[in-house]
Amino acid sequence: MFPRNFLNTAACCALVLFCLSILCQPLAAQSGQDVPKLKQQASELIKQQKYTEALPILEKLAAAEPDNADTQLYLGFALIAQANTMKDEADRKAIRIRARNAFLKAKELGNTEPVLDAMIQSTPPDGSEGKRFSENAEADKLMMEAEAAFSQGKLDDALKMYQRAYQLDPKLYEAALFSGDVYTQRGDYAQAEIWYQKAIAIDPNRETAYRYSATPLMKQGKHDQARDRYIEAHISEPYNRFTVSGLSQWAQVTNTELAHPEIEIPVKVSFDDKGDAKIEMAPNALAGGKDDGSFAWVSYGATRSAWHKEKFAKTFPQEKTYRHSLAEEADALRSVLALATGDGKVKNLSPSLARLKKLSDEGLLEAYILLARADEGIAQDHPAYLKQNRDKLRRYFVEYVLGGAGPSQGSEQAKAENNSDIRARIEKEYDRAKDQTTLKLGATPITCVTGACIFLSLHSSFPGTSPKAAPERFVIALYFFTKDIEPFTDLKLVASIDGQTIEIGTTTFAGKDSKDGVTGMAYGIVLNRTVMEMLAKARRVEMRLGGVQFAFGENGVAVFREFYRQATPGQ
Repeated sequence: MFPRNFLNTAACCALVLFCLSILCQPLAAQSGQDVPKLKQQASELIKQQKYTEALPILEKLAAAEPDNADTQLYLGFALIAQANTMKDEADRKAIRIRARNAFLKAKELGNTEPVLDAMIQSTPPDGSEGKRFSENAEADKLMMEAEAAFSQGKLDDALKMYQRAYQLDPKLYEAALFSGDVYTQRGDYAQAEIWYQKAIAIDPNRETAYRYSATPLMKQGKHDQARDRYIEAHISEPYNRFTVSGLSQWAQVTNTELAHPEIEIPVKVSFDDKGDAKIEMAPNALAGGKDDGSFAWVSYGATRSAWHKEKFAKTFPQEKTYRHSLAEEADALRSVLALATGDGKVKNLSPSLARLKKLSDEGLLEAYILLARADEGIAQDHPAYLKQNRDKLRRYFVEYVLGGAGPSQGSEQAKAENNSDIRARIEKEYDRAKDQTTLKLGATPITCVTGACIFLSLHSSFPGTSPKAAPERFVIALYFFTKDIEPFTDLKLVASIDGQTIEIGTTTFAGKDSKDGVTGMAYGIVLNRTVMEMLAKARRVEMRLGGVQFAFGENGVAVFREFYRQATPGQ
């Protein structure tokens, strides 16, 4: 159902990205147009959900800056909104084709936003529409009219029509979903949650309501709850680019690394026209020989060949054509494990086999295959598996993709490089006259959240050239760079350190400075040794100041860890 696939995403991230494009890109007036002014007008209209009014401005911007990738992305959004308001089917198709071309050009020009690929995939090349909203003709008509109203920013009218359609057809998923969306735009998050839950109850195996319901949670800084919704969306439809986009955006905001366990399967299997198997082993496939079980990979190809010849037809008698199935892949991998673990000469399984065994022992092998190794054939088995095993898909994602099954060599190297960079940023200066050493970490980027990018600096000192004890005082400064946020009236800084909430104290507002439409605001506070030590030892840190909540993630926590290390004796 295409008309809204982009609107929720646009509402939660397009405006911020558009504002950032205003802040970060050179703004030269071309073709007689005041480009900065046009961009400001467009961002204001998008903020008000007036996509169709933003369209002519974006078209002027695209003409003035034809090679601006961000402008092409937002032009595509606005064109889709315009198509929603048009009555003639041919006109709607023509506008959607223009929208898809704009998305393609944005990608060609280097835009890497996760939502872009999703937009291209979900927009048919011929501009055709998706299926009807409802078999109830009156409900379907109301939904189309509501979509047009929403695209024009007429939220009250849209909401009335969505809810009337829901009354006519209580199984109409989009009516409940879009009602929640309107409440989200209004800032009524409690009502939004009620309507999103109605949509989830109608079809708990569709991803959209889970993903949409994460948006108000993100806006409130409830990142853990938003994460859970994004996970539910992804395990419901893991091959949908929109669910990947939602998780990617959450991971970006929280500085979280998402990765499947590193498992190398050194065998490739293909079948010729006669059905004969062609099995290719990687050159290092048997490098460990009998010692680590690598020899057992020979069973992978043999098992898959047996499935192709006869086992598939017996297992799936209703299917006339062979396909690579979840059952086949799981059977092939388990045959390797059985051969490797059944040989008494194997001392220690190779890392890949050890990880596979752990997944199999925990009952998560199929979940791993569906979420990490699915091809077109295996993907067909996902809906049936989801209905019976949602908990296993969730467990796999939380414990392995989110929690990790041990960092890879690449991630360890990246972490080491990051720590090295932080060390290089920390300045140590000894004042001989005062016999005092000062430690300073200059403004370091932490994260970007809706409406602002946040930087942090640290300052402390100790007597002598090396610390005899950890300092009692650490001065922290937080910098917010924004176009939209006004100075905070609530100056209390609250931290969540590994789930423990601590009210650090009241910050001092050090003032603001504006340049080229960007406002920088600085807030300072003194941390005592106990709080600084907690931050340095933490795995997860979130802070809230003035209603803005932000997560530090591993890189951000490493800033505290390294600074405290250099201020501590014996380091």
